[in-house]
Order: sequence, then structure tokens, then C-alpha cells
Amino acid sequence: MQISASKVIAAAANYAIGDVVSESATAGTAWSFGGIERRVGEGVIIQSALLTCDEDSLTATYRLHLFDANPSASMLNDNVAKAMDNDDRGKYLGFITFSAAADEGEFSRAQTLDIQLGVVPAVNTLYGILEDTSGETAETVGMTITIKLFYTRAP
Repeated sequence: MQISASKVIAAAANYAIGDVVSESATAGTAWSFGGIERRVGEGVIIQSALLTCDEDSLTATYRLHLFDANPSASMLNDNVAKAMDNDDRGKYLGFITFSAAADEGEFSRAQTLDIQLGVVPAVNTLYGILEDTSGETAETVGMTITIKLFYTRAP
């Protein structure tokens, strides 16, 4: 099973290591992965993740921080240093680190296999903050990033 989220990225300037990647430099929002298929109270195991971008020259590494509710108190604005607020600490589930993005000709992609991150979301939606962990300089204003999370129901 899979869930996904896409954003048209602001990318107003080169990213520094630790910057948030989002759709707005002043009014960013969390990544929202809705539609998790599960029973109430049942957990899921994220097994792998795929990040794609329509900009073909990206070589960055990224970290996706996951939450079981919207981390609205934390920094969500593009090109600003990631800062998670203490009010969001109880919502935090863990993170996924993506390998370096590779140029595939018409797009860039990064993936992570064998994650095995077990989570029990409060609702059928996971939320995320995407962090640039390498300081990308080949970004393009308006590039679209899509993240797919592949999961199974927890036994």
C-alpha cells in the first residue's frame, strides 16, 4: 500500500544544510500523507520511501520527519532552518533519511529501502517536515517534489 504527497517548492534561494523544503517562504505547511488504510488503533510499518522531483539536476540528501498530527508549532517555511517546537514533540514518530538524489534524465529521484518504521497514527494521515541535509544549490523555483511512502499493516 502507498500514500503520497506533492508540493510545488518555493526554492527562493540555495538551501543550507538543515533548511526546511516547503511551498512557501512565509506560510509553509506540513507535508500531508492522507488515506492510510488501517483499522482504528492499528499501526502500520513504513517499508520504503521514494522522493521524485521534476528538476533533473538535484543531488541533495533529504530527511523526512514524520508526525501523527500537524506539527503546526514547528518551522514549516521554505529555506529556513528546521526548528521543531516542543509543543510538537509528542506528535513526533521518527524520520526517514533519503539517499542522495540521482539525475534520471527528465527528473531526479532518491529512495530508501528496508525502513521498517512502525507507527500508530492517531488518524489516517501522517504529516511531515522535509529537511535538506546537504545544502542543495541546483533547486529551481516552482519545482515539484513528490514523496511516496510504501507501507503494510502492522501484524
